[in-house]
Amino acid sequence: MRNRSAFSFVLIIGIVNFFADLTYEGARGIVGPFLGSLGASAAIVGFVAGFGELIGYALRSVSGYFADKTQKYWFVSLRVTRSTCSLFQRLPSPDNGHLRLAW
Repeated sequence: MRNRSAFSFVLIIGIVNFFADLTYEGARGIVGPFLGSLGASAAIVGFVAGFGELIGYALRSVSGYFADKTQKYWFVSLRVTRSTCSLFQRLPSPDNGHLRLAW
């Protein structure tokens, strides 16, 4: 019975991961056209995409180091996710240039 519940858990996590990757990779494909619709040049689109990747990899490295040292994997993971969401909600709105504070 215990093996069946472990298999069910892995299967459910795999399905969730599939849909998360589908959404993430689908969103990555529209970043360039979206920035272009806001009036960004090809150089700006390339810079924004590259800088975003740099920040993402740096954040993974730093948070992985702290998670390994403190052995608090879930705490670090949830804290980084919350910080990232809060950061993106404070980006300037393309409509009026004011900060969006959703929380």
